[in-house]
Amino acid sequence: GQSTQNQLKAVSSELEEFFALAKSEGLTGSQLAVAWVLSHENVSTALCGSKNPAQIEEVVSGAAVTLKPETKVALDRISLNATPAFESA
Repeated sequence: GQSTQNQLKAVSSELEEFFALAKSEGLTGSQLAVAWVLSHENVSTALCGSKNPAQIEEVVSGAAVTLKPETKVALDRISLNATPAFESA
């Protein structure tokens, strides 16, 4: 609805930065997201949805990615900047 659209507009620069970072690392957004989630010490599983075998392969390949420390820092910052838009919903 309208609330979701407003939230997405509020984080559009973070989304652009996220996808630019993925591209600079030679990854898709899905691969980068899975790699980042699994890079957290207390996370053992990432749940992902897919519609076809190609998407499953793409997401699973993200689990094998080891992020550079500076990439992880950038993703943490992007996440923190995006969070307020979704907390106010």
